[in-house]
Amino acid sequence: MTLRPLAVAALTMLGILLPAVSAHAESVALQLKPVAMTAITEKGYQGRTTFTPYIEVEDAKAVERLCARLPRLMDGILVTLEERPVQLANVALDIASRQHMFKLITDGTIGTGVFRAFYLVQGSKSRGEGTEAYFLDGATRECTPIRYLPWTTSVPVASAGDGGGVSAIPAPATAVDPSAPPAREIPPEGAPSPLSEEELARAEAELLADLPEPKPFPGAPPGARREAPNTVVMALVLLGLAGVMMVVGSYVGYRVAKTRRDRRRLERRLAKKDRRTGIERRQRADGPPAAGERRSGDDRRKVDDRRKAEDRRSKRDRRAEADSGAPPEAAAENDPDTEK
Repeated sequence: MTLRPLAVAALTMLGILLPAVSAHAESVALQLKPVAMTAITEKGYQGRTTFTPYIEVEDAKAVERLCARLPRLMDGILVTLEERPVQLANVALDIASRQHMFKLITDGTIGTGVFRAFYLVQGSKSRGEGTEAYFLDGATRECTPIRYLPWTTSVPVASAGDGGGVSAIPAPATAVDPSAPPAREIPPEGAPSPLSEEELARAEAELLADLPEPKPFPGAPPGARREAPNTVVMALVLLGLAGVMMVVGSYVGYRVAKTRRDRRRLERRLAKKDRRTGIERRQRADGPPAAGERRSGDDRRKVDDRRKAEDRRSKRDRRAEADSGAPPEAAAENDPDTEK
């Protein structure tokens, strides 16, 4: 009789613990921090909008591993979605077709045995919105465990007829249709395609013809569209700038050389004038003396004659400076001391 209460208590404890253990062994859904990323609308306009990511992992241990390396994982996912933006016409189908890519990114940044599925819901959702958040080891505000995904459950709601009932939450436009056929298994990378090269080229041409040209959102600033720079125009501009620099450099070099030449010419002229001023000349302008090399007597020049000769030389030097552009022959003709 004393063992029966103990057995009942043991069964009760097992009933409480077993669901918790099985819940931890099953997959865990996580709600991540909303992020802004590039997207393409139904009309082909390209811009940025906000999405709330959801991810399913294998178990509670995977939650701790993923939340510890969440920035690295989100960097890889955002780079992939920037290179190939999300199509807003059908977000669920677009994301479902990339599950293999997301799995490769998760295995490369965190490790294997973590990833199960990845979802995107358009808009910014608060923590636990449409579901119920709870705590697990390693979870953070940006990596919140939730009981279920918001579009995969039904909850009781009040009804006007009988005061209560059960109503299913309508699945958002971004949720995966549960009645859709299972996705075809993606062949491993490097496997040969069953189609020929001609068929692949034709299918690619048809897909590219159907896709609209991405356009920026209305009111976007100029230059938002990404286009490759025109290398020919850039090369022509660089060649033109190089030619202008050569012309400017040649002109500057010519002016510098001309300035130096004029300065040297003026310095030589002034030096010549200084030499002439320092030498005492005893020759008249009316020719050589009548008798001998040296003047004597009445033929010897007086002080007044010397002053006149010095004044004449100074006038001649100033005239030569004014006519610096005259040829050497003209300067020789103007020089009264030059013998003709």
